[in-house]
Amino acid sequence: MNRIEKLEKYGRFPIPYIVLRDRNNIPQFKVNDEKKVEECIQKDLCSICGRKMNEDKWLIGGKLSAFHERGCYIDVPVHKECGIYALKNCPYMAYTQYTAKGVSDSEKAVLLENENLVLINPTLDNNRLPYFVFIKIESYSVVRKFTDRYIYPKRPYLKIEYWKDGNRLSEKEVNKI
Repeated sequence: MNRIEKLEKYGRFPIPYIVLRDRNNIPQFKVNDEKKVEECIQKDLCSICGRKMNEDKWLIGGKLSAFHERGCYIDVPVHKECGIYALKNCPYMAYTQYTAKGVSDSEKAVLLENENLVLINPTLDNNRLPYFVFIKIESYSVVRKFTDRYIYPKRPYLKIEYWKDGNRLSEKEVNKI
């Protein structure tokens, strides 16, 4: 049984470890649980399966995150198996034509039951990346600025893959985009 198959499901959908659950324990797939994200950073856990990372650390992002001299990420690492699952199945990553149509401000914000806190998901953006860069890293550092957190991977990267519409691309295909 792989890591994804071991995850709890909501209907037919596996629930990634860092997904926020509302007061009724319903997963809010578009919002991260910041306590779990911090736990992943502190304990070196995969943000999708919640298991120890060890040597298998990968980041998913755009070309500026990966290749700009000051490039960074906002999402914490995943295992390769978990990242490939996300690249093939997450609507935002796997389907170029996917848009969060009809997403209201109330859907972008989640009121936590025991706290007077509303979380806004600033990463919900309908501007699409032409492809995703999936990089294997040795390690990373975290830089915090006010309420923002940035993940800076150690360079050079150990491996680089490119993905679009749930499929791996060759460098030749990426150069055409």
